[in-house]
Amino acid sequence: MRHDNWKFVFCEQREIGGYKVWSNPFVCTRLPLIENLRMDPYEKAPLISDQYDDWQVHNVYLAIQGQISAQEFVESFKTYPPSQAPASFTIDPESFVNMAPKPKQ
Repeated sequence: MRHDNWKFVFCEQREIGGYKVWSNPFVCTRLPLIENLRMDPYEKAPLISDQYDDWQVHNVYLAIQGQISAQEFVESFKTYPPSQAPASFTIDPESFVNMAPKPKQ
């Protein structure tokens, strides 16, 4: 979720690329990853900086703003509900049973 210059990552995809990004789940963390998009536009600091953890500890108060922004976003669905169900790659057995042609009698 983005808020001003900040990006808060509550769940992340830990795969680098390839097909595995689709087959592996997101990993939700207990503390959101905080990134300043003006200072680090390519979002590399968590991967390459040895000072990122120290920086995040000193700026953990920003996580509260991320939680507030996320809460406001979720509450907006009450006023503006989704117009359709989200797509899914999961196979639901019941939907296939309902879609199957009925035997002729």
